[in-house]
Amino acid sequence: MDGVATTGALVPLSPGDLDTLTVDVGPAPANLAVVLELPDVTADQAPAIAAVLGDRIRAVPSLWRAIHRDGHHLFWVEHDAQPDQHLRIVDIQGDALLHAGHLLTQSLDLAEPPWHMTLLVGDRGVSIVFVAHHVLTDGLHGLAMLASLADAPNEQRSQPSSMGPPPSASSRSRPLPRRRHLPRLAPRTSLNRPTGPDRVISTHDIALDALSSAAHEGEATINDLLLVAISEAVAGELRRRGEYPPELRVWVPVATGAGAALTEAGNAVGVMLVPVDLLTSGAERLAAVSAYTKQRKPGARQPQNLRIAHAISQATGRLGIARMINQHQRIGNTSLSTMRGPTTTLRLAGHPIRRIVPAASRAANIGVNFIALSYAGTMTISVVHDPAQLPDPEPLLADLAAALVRRMS
Repeated sequence: MDGVATTGALVPLSPGDLDTLTVDVGPAPANLAVVLELPDVTADQAPAIAAVLGDRIRAVPSLWRAIHRDGHHLFWVEHDAQPDQHLRIVDIQGDALLHAGHLLTQSLDLAEPPWHMTLLVGDRGVSIVFVAHHVLTDGLHGLAMLASLADAPNEQRSQPSSMGPPPSASSRSRPLPRRRHLPRLAPRTSLNRPTGPDRVISTHDIALDALSSAAHEGEATINDLLLVAISEAVAGELRRRGEYPPELRVWVPVATGAGAALTEAGNAVGVMLVPVDLLTSGAERLAAVSAYTKQRKPGARQPQNLRIAHAISQATGRLGIARMINQHQRIGNTSLSTMRGPTTTLRLAGHPIRRIVPAASRAANIGVNFIALSYAGTMTISVVHDPAQLPDPEPLLADLAAALVRRMS
C-alpha cells in the first residue's frame, strides 16, 4: 500500500475500516458487489452506457481514494486514477450472475481505489457489476453511491434496516420468551467449515407488499421475518444431510446512525447476533426473534460496544490469529443483511434498471450468506455461497421460497 500517486490530506481510517481490514484474511477477499440488470440494453448500446458512467463516476469523490501506509498507520488519500482504469465492457455467454460471482472474489489493490465496474454484455441484455472492497464502503453507502450514478439521483438513500411497518405497542412491550437450554456456542454444521476462494450468487424474488403485510400481521419487521425464513431454509438443507441443530445463530449488521454523506462513504455498522430456535412452531419462532431484535438492536449501536468490538478485532490482528478465529469460529452459522433500496425504478442513460442484486463475500467459516434488498416493489434475496460447501443451491432456494410462503399464509 505504498508508492501510490496521491494528492490531498491524509485521513486516518475509521475503526470500522480498520476492523474490515483485520478480518480480510482470505481466501475470499472482503468484497461487496451490486449487480444492476438492464435487460433492454443491446450490445451496441453498451459503450454509450459506459461513457455515461465514466462521466458520472468522476463526480463521486469517495470512489477516488486509496490507502496509504505511513509506518504502522493507515490513511485514506486522494488518488489520481482515471475512470477508464476501473470501467470495462466484457462479452459473456450464459448467466450474468455466475460471472458476477467470479468478479466478486477478485482481489483488489488497496493502493489504488479498491473497486471496479464491469458491463457484462450477453444475450439477456447488460448487467453492470460494481465490486468494491468492504473497506471502501459498507452496503448502505455503496448503494447510495450507485444511486447517484443513475438518471434520478435524488432517491432516498438505501439503509441497512429492519424493514416493514412498526410493530404494535403490545409487541414492543412483549418480554423475551423463556428459551430452552440451547448450546451457548453456535452448533457445528457441515455449512460451517473453512471456506474456499469461490462464491456463487443465486437469488429469490418476492413482492415487497406481501412481505411487509406478513411481517405486520406477525407484529414483526421484514428483517425479523427474513431471519426466520433464511434459518428455516438452512435448516432444511442441513436436514437433507442428516443434521438437526436445535437452533441457528445469525449475524445481522445494524446501522449505527444516519450514515455519512456520499463523499464520506465508509463503514458505519454494528453487529447483532440473533439466535433462531428451530424447536418451536413458526409463529413462536417469529415472535421470539422479533422480541429479541427489539431488545438487542439498540445495544448493537452503542458506542461503547463498538469500541469493545474494535479493541478485540485489533488484538486478534496484532496476535496474527484473525484467520484462525474466522475459519473456526463457533459464534454464528450464517448472516443476513437487509437493505431498503429505491422505491421506484431508476434509469441509466434513459434505460430502466429492472433489478438490483446485492452480494458480498465473507471470510469466515460460513458457507451460505444472505443479503436482501428491496427495489421498486420487489425484495431480492441473494444467496451467496461457497460452491464447495453447497454445490447445488436449488433445494435451499426452494426451502426459502416455501418458508416465505408459510409466513405469508
